Amino acid sequence: MLADEGIGEPPPFAAFADQWQLTPEDWHQQKGRDLLARASTRLPSDEIPGLFAHLLVFPIASRAGFAAGWLRLWNSAHYLREVLEFGSFDAGESDYSDRADASSLLLLLGCMGLGCFDQAARRLGRDDQVEAGELVSLHRILTSAAMEISQLVDTLHRDRWQTVLQHLALRRIYWDGRIAGTSRAAVFDPEDETSIQAYLQYFHADPGDLIAFLHACMSNGFDAAMLREELHDAAINLQACVTSLLRLHELNERRYPLRADALQAIAPLMPAVPRPRRSVPATMPAGQGTT
Repeated sequence: MLADEGIGEPPPFAAFADQWQLTPEDWHQQKGRDLLARASTRLPSDEIPGLFAHLLVFPIASRAGFAAGWLRLWNSAHYLREVLEFGSFDAGESDYSDRADASSLLLLLGCMGLGCFDQAARRLGRDDQVEAGELVSLHRILTSAAMEISQLVDTLHRDRWQTVLQHLALRRIYWDGRIAGTSRAAVFDPEDETSIQAYLQYFHADPGDLIAFLHACMSNGFDAAMLREELHDAAINLQACVTSLLRLHELNERRYPLRADALQAIAPLMPAVPRPRRSVPATMPAGQGTT
């Protein structure tokens, strides 16, 4: 924390990064068990990215080259992705718990990536080591990593990775030049990848995901006119999406939860919101913030 205030130097990152460089032989040996033991009490829970992820990634987020540094970590953890998808050859009857351990460590890396983006973005405009182009690169790398894990057929913690993607999408809007205005330095131009429209189209595959994301956008005070324009350009009929979710909710409330206040929050994004035929329980997670 002192280093964050410009007092002293952050600790070296190389030794920490080496701990994630695992081979099939390492995973069930001392190196892999040590990594899991050190992280097990601090793995992400409901808070994403979380204070621990911010602390772990500070040594790399505080220097130039932070995007390449996080990518080095992710590439080092290649074997963990293999364990998550296929299991490890010596897991035996503990295959599920083995895959769950690997999934939790990968999720921690994802949260560290979010923390890295946040820390570096806050220094944009007042630290010569931080450039908007590198933040755009890190954001693209993080999105690709989260999509990679989310799209595995038998992935674990899929809901948490969806939350990571929602956080990335919120940051894409928050740091867009049209939103940042004069209050902060802008990271993204409207045309930068990954575009806001790409996120909207991705969430549109599940109407609950899209409404949850738009609810979070409105909770963060994002400009409704800009969001309506992005929805239009993404060819998304929000009215039809809400109607679809209401029907699905009536069929299976547990699988397709929603909140009445979410419908009310997104009302400015369309001409009218259909009313549910009965009261809707407040079961959808509240929108996440951007910091």
